[in-house]
Amino acid sequence: METSASTPCDVCAGQSISKQAVKWCPECEEAYCSECIKHHGIAKATKDHQVIDVENYLKLPSFVIETKHHCKKHGSRFQNYCRSHESPCCTRCIDTDHKKCSDLPPLDDVIQDAKSSVAFADIEERLKSLKKFFSEVITEREENLNELKDQRETIEKQVRKIRIDINQHLDRLEEQIMIKLSSQEPPSKDIEKLLKQLKVQSSRIESLLENLKPIKQYASNLQTFLSTKEIDRELYETEKEVEVLCKDDNLNRYGFSFIKNDKMGNFMENLQSFGEVSSTYEKTKILHKKSKADQAQIVAVPSPSKHVENMNLVLEKKIVVPRPGKNSFGSVTGCVVLQNKHFLFSYFDSLNSNNCCLSLLDVHGNEVFVFKRDKIGGIYPYGIAVINDTTVAIAPVNRSKSIVIFNIETRKVFQMIETKHPCSGGISCFENTLIYSCGEEGLEMRSLDTGKVHTLKFASHDPWEHTLFKNKIYITDNNSDTVICYDMDGKVHWRWKNFDEIKYIGGVAVDNNSNVYIAGVKSGRIVIISPDGKTFKSFIPEGIKWPRAIYYDKMTNKLLICENNGDAGIYSVS
Repeated sequence: METSASTPCDVCAGQSISKQAVKWCPECEEAYCSECIKHHGIAKATKDHQVIDVENYLKLPSFVIETKHHCKKHGSRFQNYCRSHESPCCTRCIDTDHKKCSDLPPLDDVIQDAKSSVAFADIEERLKSLKKFFSEVITEREENLNELKDQRETIEKQVRKIRIDINQHLDRLEEQIMIKLSSQEPPSKDIEKLLKQLKVQSSRIESLLENLKPIKQYASNLQTFLSTKEIDRELYETEKEVEVLCKDDNLNRYGFSFIKNDKMGNFMENLQSFGEVSSTYEKTKILHKKSKADQAQIVAVPSPSKHVENMNLVLEKKIVVPRPGKNSFGSVTGCVVLQNKHFLFSYFDSLNSNNCCLSLLDVHGNEVFVFKRDKIGGIYPYGIAVINDTTVAIAPVNRSKSIVIFNIETRKVFQMIETKHPCSGGISCFENTLIYSCGEEGLEMRSLDTGKVHTLKFASHDPWEHTLFKNKIYITDNNSDTVICYDMDGKVHWRWKNFDEIKYIGGVAVDNNSNVYIAGVKSGRIVIISPDGKTFKSFIPEGIKWPRAIYYDKMTNKLLICENNGDAGIYSVS
């Protein structure tokens, strides 16, 4: 491996002078000695270049070092970035290879926040997740091998003790049980083979993770940006392999068991065997935790970015939300689309009414179950948030201090979380953190990993409904029929209000392009607002008279709209 001591100054080398380089300029792609770097630092063309120590430059992964700032084909400096081809390009590239490409922003604009970007943070998070996964699986596989050895020894001791107790008469039975034990041996070789593969993959993930630090500290923005793409591609393939690994039986825990025959007391007459030996296995408890875009990497279906003026809602399917009371006059207050594409709705009738319920429908809109309050912790359900593919959180409407964690598979309350303040209104889950409305106290943010609680206060109003996306939080103020966009520090980015379009504001949702959707119950409209809050388009959704609860499925780019009285519809967004 090249060291800083063996790196020559490129400028001096061009003059047949041998000097050790001390600095590296990523933009010039040259190494400089202590004298030449002085000229580099005062020259008009290069004085603004960010240089790094050669020893730090050499810490960068080879594929990052090989990333150049100049076009190999034309020798010119990269100026733009083609989003269609996902590649940097010089001015001559644009003239020759990108004539039909329309999205070519300046490269500096694209890469300026590369090290602090969501993509880089996501790469780091996914690498850590995979490192943890491989570490846990390798440890468990090694433990399983040791357990197999210990269990085998234990059973052999039991068998031999019985053999001693019954003396020579049981020689034949001992041979039989040993044969059974050998025939039931779990696939230790397969486990060892898988263990080797896991260690190789784990080592590669650790290597990529270790590479992130020097990339973040010393790589140029372009190198960081392009290497992030390369790492992401490798990560994607590894994550697909992990998903396959988790779905098949490779991670099952094998073992032995032995049950002593109770009839040993009268063995001379009745005993035909020492006992039974069988292989056992249990499903692994180790799961690859999916990152935020799925929450393992569930990737949202990309949708072409459009101006809201050109967007349309097209009804694809009508759904009838079941509820207990035929004559009830309540409202569907919450709705979500689960990862298996089933639909979950919360229905609120009135306080002290037993018609309040949680309803699950399958992908075709058929009823799976309808659970009244007594089955969901006794709360009056209002908002629903998806935690993972089997678990949801339910927020109450009556300002109680309880959030219900409900398991869809077992159809039981998994946990009751006591909140710091009375909660009432919307709820969401982002990066394994629950966010729920606490009225005048603002929003509580509770980590499901640590249990820590953080409160976001809003001086001008009490938050009711809300949704989060890309470090922005969108909150409705039902007193003024307004939706406000905040960042996570509480800074207001924009406000939107239009009494002609939205009366009695309902649910709020956001799509993959940060367009915001709000429902107007009394105005009977769905309004789509642009990411900057400056433009909007209003719709009267087909088949829905009083839209209330809404949910945007980022996996399919479909909008679920619920009627105030219980009907619902799935709409494609085009």
